[in-house]
Amino acid sequence: MYFNPPNDPPAQPVSQVFHLSNGNRYQVTHQWGGSFAPWQDGGTWVIGSRTDQHVVAIDIKSNDGGQTLNGTITYSGEGPIGFWATQFGSNNDYKVETQWGGDAAPWNDGGTWVIGSRTDQHVVAIDVQSNDGGQTLNGTITYSGEGPISFKGQRERI
Repeated sequence: MYFNPPNDPPAQPVSQVFHLSNGNRYQVTHQWGGSFAPWQDGGTWVIGSRTDQHVVAIDIKSNDGGQTLNGTITYSGEGPIGFWATQFGSNNDYKVETQWGGDAAPWNDGGTWVIGSRTDQHVVAIDVQSNDGGQTLNGTITYSGEGPISFKGQRERI
């Protein structure tokens, strides 16, 4: 599912991304090469912007090499909502907007997320879910120029 892009929102300074993460930082590991391959460090991501409600599903893709990502996300206790992210500043920082209430509904500020950890290689697809209210996220992601790899994200306790 793809949505029309929102108007370009003002971006927050990159230096504030982790400070303003509202407890939504995840330590990420990736696995490629089969189910017996070792898990590799995937860095720290910021996923979500709500203080008391965590993301429990992400289904987003990019058609432009990771400059923008769109699709749907789900916060705990809700159904899927529209998602649009635009890369800015640092390699993996994204200004996010979300939409609920139908295709004609307004887009709302969804915060600043950190999506990915590689320099000069953007994430182009994410398909992850949580079975524990957003404490962990599991599924697959795809970096530009590669196939899907396994993903595990553990929310940091702060």
